[in-house]
Amino acid sequence: MSHTNKRVQGSIKNKVVASELLEERAKCNFDQKEMKSVMMPDENANQIISRVNYDTINDPELAYTVSHKFYDMTVEEKQVMWMKKLNYLWNKDRDFYFNKGFSQSYFWYWAHFGQPAFGMHATMFKNSIETFCDEE
Repeated sequence: MSHTNKRVQGSIKNKVVASELLEERAKCNFDQKEMKSVMMPDENANQIISRVNYDTINDPELAYTVSHKFYDMTVEEKQVMWMKKLNYLWNKDRDFYFNKGFSQSYFWYWAHFGQPAFGMHATMFKNSIETFCDEE
């Protein structure tokens, strides 16, 4: 950074990006879409990630839950927040969020802060049943 410009501190709370980070981002000299396809070659997972990220950022019922305030919540407040979020998503699009069967490389709740109340179920029990059981 040139010494004539004032350095700006970043702040999640105030939605300010640090000047050093902005400078580094401006220096990007590679194709970010190509990098994404290298890092996550599963196109189905990429579509799911795009949809989840869009919903998480743009839906007011979800956007408030992705905030620095999460880290100041008590355990009980986090549990209540997750229960409200799960109820909302169940009613918003049950098939997409709960029945679709996400790629093993991505689960929608990774876009949110904290471990959800059903995290162990989604990552272990449900996958075990789907992998080792048949329709009988």
